[in-house]
Amino acid sequence: MLMLDDPLNCVCANFRRAARHVTRQYDAALEPSGLNTGQFTTLVALQRTGGMIVSELADLLGLERTAMTRNLRVLEKDGLVLRELGEDRRERRITLTRQGQNRLEQAQPLWAKAQSRLIAAIGSDDAIQLLNRLRVFA
Repeated sequence: MLMLDDPLNCVCANFRRAARHVTRQYDAALEPSGLNTGQFTTLVALQRTGGMIVSELADLLGLERTAMTRNLRVLEKDGLVLRELGEDRRERRITLTRQGQNRLEQAQPLWAKAQSRLIAAIGSDDAIQLLNRLRVFA
């Protein structure tokens, strides 16, 4: 029986270990596109929303604003996103460039293959249940 008061069964530690393992799998799958999992997710968010200010994007992806800004610098340097002044000139609005859209289109089948492998490993019903439970924490 699982002992919940055992530090080796720490929920946080197990989340972190699982997240590292899953991230490595998705990163390996996405490698031919030149994107990592975080970059892929950022581009997907920008595609779906048509662009966002940095703080909103950070909130959506569960990142600190400073980390989001750092991550966006790489995408901007690679020509995948464009950073412009927002309506409030203190804000920066981020949009996907055509090159970013092309890279995302290249990466999506790679992501889908990784997603399918993970779902096959745990089963679709368990995958849905896992996602629903994870959303409690996110």
